[in-house]
Amino acid sequence: MHLITRRLSPSLIVASVALFIALAGSAAAAVIIDSPDQLGDNVVTGRAIASNAIVSSDVVQESLNDNDLADPQLKIRVSSNDSTNSAAVLPDSNGSVKRVSEGTYNVTFDASALNANGKTNTDTLLNNNCAFTATARDRAELVTISGPVPSAPNMVQVTTLSLQANSLFTASDSSFDITASC
Repeated sequence: MHLITRRLSPSLIVASVALFIALAGSAAAAVIIDSPDQLGDNVVTGRAIASNAIVSSDVVQESLNDNDLADPQLKIRVSSNDSTNSAAVLPDSNGSVKRVSEGTYNVTFDASALNANGKTNTDTLLNNNCAFTATARDRAELVTISGPVPSAPNMVQVTTLSLQANSLFTASDSSFDITASC
């Protein structure tokens, strides 16, 4: 008996009690929280989520948009009206458009959309080396993009050309979609 009491030192007793509490605590948490609905808002933050723990099927449809991403894909849909020599940006676009001349448009991407992830407020299309794609919506057109330039770092110029009977391309107003992948 003397051997047992000699081995039950105060430090062994404290360590045993701490181990018991630690094991009981995590077991209690597993019983207490059994549904994500029981967690409050902002309880689990990004750094507490393991890599690849959230997949696309876990995200509610339309709950994220391109502006929430670190590398956004900005889109502008331009509707041209040949009869009024005007152009309009359709809803859900990330910028504005101004018709400069027949078949030539200045397209400006919204700086707040480009900086929506909150990491910086100085991102531009120019310093992010964005890639651009433009597609004609009305008919078979050739669509070219130039820019951005330092004087207008969030603007590109889009030219729409149509093929004429003499096999030459001439400037003509056309509706198009343009995407900037940054």
